[in-house]
Amino acid sequence: MLITIIFGAAFLFTNNTLWAGIFRLLAFAGFAGVVLAALRLREKPVTLNLETNNKHLIVRYMLKNKELKEELFEREAIKNIEKKEVSKMKNFLSKSDAYKYVISFTDTDTRLSMLTNNGRDLHLSRQASAQVDAFLAANDIPFSKNSCK
Repeated sequence: MLITIIFGAAFLFTNNTLWAGIFRLLAFAGFAGVVLAALRLREKPVTLNLETNNKHLIVRYMLKNKELKEELFEREAIKNIEKKEVSKMKNFLSKSDAYKYVISFTDTDTRLSMLTNNGRDLHLSRQASAQVDAFLAANDIPFSKNSCK
């Protein structure tokens, strides 16, 4: 925030066109960084609960013991669930490895992201993805690990 104010003030008080453009660009970059940091801090951690019965794979998204949403996947319709490592370019704010899951169905060729919240893919840590892997393997749900990015 301080960088934005400093370069914004420098932009306003300079008479040189070249330096005004440079200060304006730096002030905007600082402002964009502040906005991204604020959005990142505002984001609350979502907990996943995976359950299964004879017919369905159930994914529940929880926030502080309150259910945000629930998704049902028919087990017979699941062709494969694929684990993919998220590219560092897409996950540049996180220092650890991140994984996502892509699901494909028997009745369509479309592949969809399995875990989404508010229209965004959920990226899981190595430990959380290992728990999901163990759950899928223990419940005989078609699953493959793929490290493509």
